[in-house]
Amino acid sequence: MSNSNLFGDQISPVVFRETRVLPANISARLIGGVLDEISLYKSIRTVLDVGCGCGRMLEGFSRNSASPKITGIDISSTMLSAIPKQLQKSNNVDLMSGDCRKRNIFPSSSFDIVIVHWILNTTVGWESIIENAIFWAGPSGILLWFEEDSSLYDAVDGNALRTPGHTWTPFGIEMWRRWYMSLRENGRSEFLSERYGLPMKSQQREQILESAGYRIIKLTSAKQTWSKSIDTAWIVDKILKKRSFSNFWKVSDERYNNAVEDVISFVSRYANTPILADRLLFQSTPVIAIPCATSVSEIEIKGNSLIYRDTNADACLQPIMV
Repeated sequence: MSNSNLFGDQISPVVFRETRVLPANISARLIGGVLDEISLYKSIRTVLDVGCGCGRMLEGFSRNSASPKITGIDISSTMLSAIPKQLQKSNNVDLMSGDCRKRNIFPSSSFDIVIVHWILNTTVGWESIIENAIFWAGPSGILLWFEEDSSLYDAVDGNALRTPGHTWTPFGIEMWRRWYMSLRENGRSEFLSERYGLPMKSQQREQILESAGYRIIKLTSAKQTWSKSIDTAWIVDKILKKRSFSNFWKVSDERYNNAVEDVISFVSRYANTPILADRLLFQSTPVIAIPCATSVSEIEIKGNSLIYRDTNADACLQPIMV
């Protein structure tokens, strides 16, 4: 394991696409909703996707008629090579390999939107990426990320037994319980909620941005929900065997491999037993950070939309949950 980014070192683009369940049409709806909302605040001409991976967000932008000029950067050339060919050849998309912890990659105020999403959870030194994103966005740029919610992500983080409203069957709960017990190190399994970078569901990103003069706005009007049918084999083969989330790499190889074998031994005794009571649900909500000093003095909430009334006075945007 190097000190850079997990996906540049261990996890393949194929595994990433299979386990981060975001269909291209859902990505397009998410981005379309974001563009609709933000365009009320400012015109969007340029977008940077920091740690673009194999192009999940790039696809969303490319499917919108109002798509701005998009730049995708990732530390992994393997991930970049897995971006769909039509995006690689697009005149509206620039792709480059680079370490986003280095500020001199782009000049200040180069982009109207800077996306800082999964990369923060998987990168050592994620704080420098936030600082650089602020620099690249400049005094009027917007930072964008997405709140991801799913029983799968809760289970991966060690919370399958404690998450209200989960859809795991009793068999599924027992499988996860055995998984957690097998992974325990020094009598604790709390490390599953940790990451090499920003911990999942941590508020540190928001705290840094608010201290830097940003206001955080959750765009629930652009939220998207979708589902996927999975079975035990999918969990074992795609999630556990492939070691497809960064917290799994905090476990020694021997302990991890033994835990996988323990789970396989358990589930093999209950062939065709459903792991979920229903389809696995996923939900993604866009969140934006807007600089406090703007030419906006009044925000009106109309339905589920933000209506920005432009004035020439500098004013702070107040936090709004739509």
